[in-house]
Amino acid sequence: MTLQESQTELTQKNSYYSLEKKIDIITKSLSRAYYKNILIKALDKNIGNATAICDYIFAEQTEINIKNSTKESRIKVIVWLSNFFDDKLYFRKMSKEDILDYLNSLRKPIKLVY
Repeated sequence: MTLQESQTELTQKNSYYSLEKKIDIITKSLSRAYYKNILIKALDKNIGNATAICDYIFAEQTEINIKNSTKESRIKVIVWLSNFFDDKLYFRKMSKEDILDYLNSLRKPIKLVY
């Protein structure tokens, strides 16, 4: 292992642990551990999307002091969006069509009456 590879690995570990701390701060006041767990799972699957989610929630919490229920619903919906694409598509690369596909998947099917 070269010095550059070991430095890159160390940087990734540091960002992972700092993100875990941010998740702890964000979810500390929430009613259930479910929200922390889904953020940790998102972190394990796609660190880029987990970072975006945490930065977004942290900014809202800091700037406009959102309610816990709002925080919970936003975490859940945004994590589900990432999960819809098997955590392989980064939020920054999502197109309007990708988001519409996700939203359409949430609709109830139309019942045809004959």
